[in-house]
Amino acid sequence: MSLMGTNLEHARGRNRRVAFEVVLRHGPVSRAEVARMTGLTPQTVSNITAEFVDTGLIREVGRRKGGKGQPALEYAVDGEGAYTIGVHLDQQRIVGIVVNVLGEIVERAQVLVASQNPEQVLGQVERVVETLVPSHTLRRNRLLGVGVVMPGFFERGVFVSYGPLSMEGWLDFPVGEKLSRRLRLPVYVDNDATAAAVGESLYGWGHQLRSFVYIYFGLGVGGGIIVDGQPYAGVHQRAAEVGHLIVNPGGKVCACGSRGCLERYISLFSAYEAFLHSESELEAATPEYLLAEFEKGNPALERWLEDAAYYLRIAVNQLENMLDPGGVVMGGVLPGPILTALIDKVRPLKPSIVSRSGSDLTRLAQGKVVVDTPSIGAAALPMSYLLHPATQERLALHASDTNSGSNSSNTFGVSGFADIPFFAGEPTS
Repeated sequence: MSLMGTNLEHARGRNRRVAFEVVLRHGPVSRAEVARMTGLTPQTVSNITAEFVDTGLIREVGRRKGGKGQPALEYAVDGEGAYTIGVHLDQQRIVGIVVNVLGEIVERAQVLVASQNPEQVLGQVERVVETLVPSHTLRRNRLLGVGVVMPGFFERGVFVSYGPLSMEGWLDFPVGEKLSRRLRLPVYVDNDATAAAVGESLYGWGHQLRSFVYIYFGLGVGGGIIVDGQPYAGVHQRAAEVGHLIVNPGGKVCACGSRGCLERYISLFSAYEAFLHSESELEAATPEYLLAEFEKGNPALERWLEDAAYYLRIAVNQLENMLDPGGVVMGGVLPGPILTALIDKVRPLKPSIVSRSGSDLTRLAQGKVVVDTPSIGAAALPMSYLLHPATQERLALHASDTNSGSNSSNTFGVSGFADIPFFAGEPTS
């Protein structure tokens, strides 16, 4: 299914979003191509592209070479047209990045978590964001918002259940609201795995696959489902809990109460368990430490890879038979060389309903967003909120000043950007 707009006047805001996403995903493109892909009239597309050029969101990149007649003028998204901030929070550290509208990291900061107290952690997040936002006026005025991701589940920005932080005072804590008040910016909060899938959709495999399943390697295992370019959240906003697929009935006990869940065999924690034994060692383990052991050829880690590949092969088969996706994409904080080795061991894949139409290389692929994957996913949330109605329904917008469209008192000087028609919501005239 292609992106489709409408020529009704009251839907001008949606038309802008649809047209912008086409340029983002497919640029450089001509106005005729945007019209064809969106179903909008040439005049509507011409008006929208003119507005985007005036506001700096897209730019003219020249005329297409070859062909008959007057060469078509092509347009592409301007990387400096908009920025977002992404923050990934886990038990050990806070990683924050500034990303431009093309998904390129332009600033990065990282600190160790000094306390598990929620208010103190948000104070650290605030200081990280202050470090990330430079004095450059244009960039400050073009911030779309802040995305924050962490393990666990959220309902309208409130941490409600499940995750390593849920037992440390975070349960029912309104992360989005409190952080937005601190920053005076729109704050979008989501599960780290779901956000990573959104980031992959906007900046990675989503340019080739409109529908795919994302498997996220963290301390546990999560996932995301992208359908026709939009995230699918499920009735209770908890779709794609890939880590709790049963791959070994009666197997290892899982924190969810079941036995034999996938994450008991392929998560970071399960890898640590393979060669670490004391509780203090497990708590201090990091992905970097895991990579060092892998490079040393740790035999216990090699055995873990063999076991993980066996169970992952079963899970991919289940996902293919249930969902018929365009592909299964794997990413997260598992170090790249280990993830590559794991995927190599998973192949050949089991036969499924997908196996006749795709090779193993396309059925199971490593994510293209490989650096700071959770943070990129977090930074993608504000953009996804603006582009995708399904994301708007799932995420809460917490910003006391920005909800009204007046940003004059924002801490970081976000002043003129909400007045750009594309971001101003549905116009009344």
